[in-house]
Amino acid sequence: MDIRQGDVTFSYGLRVNIAFDDKLVLRAGINSVAMGYTTQDVEIATGPASFGLSSVSYNDTRNVISVFDKGTLPANPSPDPTNPYNQLNLKSSSGETTLRANLNYLEFPVELSYALIDQKVKLSVISGVSGLILNNNEVSVNDGQNRYVLGGLNNLSEFSFSTNLGLGLRYKVFDGFNLQLEPTFKYQLGTLKDASVDFTPYQLVLLSGLQFQF
Repeated sequence: MDIRQGDVTFSYGLRVNIAFDDKLVLRAGINSVAMGYTTQDVEIATGPASFGLSSVSYNDTRNVISVFDKGTLPANPSPDPTNPYNQLNLKSSSGETTLRANLNYLEFPVELSYALIDQKVKLSVISGVSGLILNNNEVSVNDGQNRYVLGGLNNLSEFSFSTNLGLGLRYKVFDGFNLQLEPTFKYQLGTLKDASVDFTPYQLVLLSGLQFQF
């Protein structure tokens, strides 16, 4: 089953800037980065571990919650004992059932910022890389009434990278105090252990806030 939609999340962190001159700045820091991916139009059932998602390491393997594309499971399976659906118990839903992966990474970015315009309004191009350490990995389903934690994705690398490219817009309010806005595109590399899986996550990051210089 494919992950279909990325969620809007919030992150926070700490950054240190080292200015070589008025235009070129080296930036490094640490961030806590949250990511969420949601698959809609699914239905769930309980059954043996053999019906579980192959990409998930279940917390409890005795009787797992299986997830299927909506419409896969018959409402009244045939009583034929050879019918595999007889081993499943379809769970009723009071709303839209969704499958969700919640991930959290510790990010260590190293970037260079070069000013194209440096006046009261400063425009910079930003490029660099980030090291990412997996910090949290949870897969759950929500049926509109209850939330069930299944376990975690078993194909994620503990350490991966991203390439970062963005723009920086800074408005100087007065000396040492600036308003800042940075849209950045981050393309992740080595996220999955199995390179044959067609899933390459990326982030569209919008950093905004206040900047103090001393």
